[in-house]
Amino acid sequence: MHQFSAGAFLEGRKNEECFKVVLKLFAGCVVGQTVFKRRLAKVPTLEEDLWTASDEGFLHLAIENAYDRWEDLFKCESTPPTSLIETKYTLENGRKKLTGGQKCNVKGWTRQGMARYNDLVRAVQADRRNHPRAFREWYSEEIESKVLAERETSKFRANNKNDMDQELDNLWGSLGAASPVADKNQNNEDSTEEETDEDEEDERSAEE
Repeated sequence: MHQFSAGAFLEGRKNEECFKVVLKLFAGCVVGQTVFKRRLAKVPTLEEDLWTASDEGFLHLAIENAYDRWEDLFKCESTPPTSLIETKYTLENGRKKLTGGQKCNVKGWTRQGMARYNDLVRAVQADRRNHPRAFREWYSEEIESKVLAERETSKFRANNKNDMDQELDNLWGSLGAASPVADKNQNNEDSTEEETDEDEEDERSAEE
């Protein structure tokens, strides 16, 4: 997988590849994997139904806060890995110094971190307004890939296939585009009709 910088995540929907990685791998970590999967299964019509701007803003804050430290820990060859790089907005006992050189004895987010969180939430809200189709396009791709994967398993039943085809048609319709599944099914029907016509002609020729 391509390695993205901390700045790439903050680009939001402008960076389509990074945004898809965020939804696929990280959004569930913020919302909770069970809740996230349950919401996905309900076919959310709005991104807010899947995760809120506050959720996304917090993810951006967490990445900005600890990205450099995480990267340093990843490169560390010792066991357990250690890092001298401090996080930007969180306090840990004895690690951060307050004004005047006094060491803090508490943990949590600094006031600067809280203010930054508010800025990030507002940025996310604007990003969602400016790129309303980004989420729907990602979700359509996710559903389509699941449909195709499910068809490859022996447990897939015909009635489930019809339901998922319809769901995929609806999603593509919401994007104002023709469904590739519907086009494929129509082509299959046309081919079947042509084969039937040819068979009838062969039978008539045989009778004559």
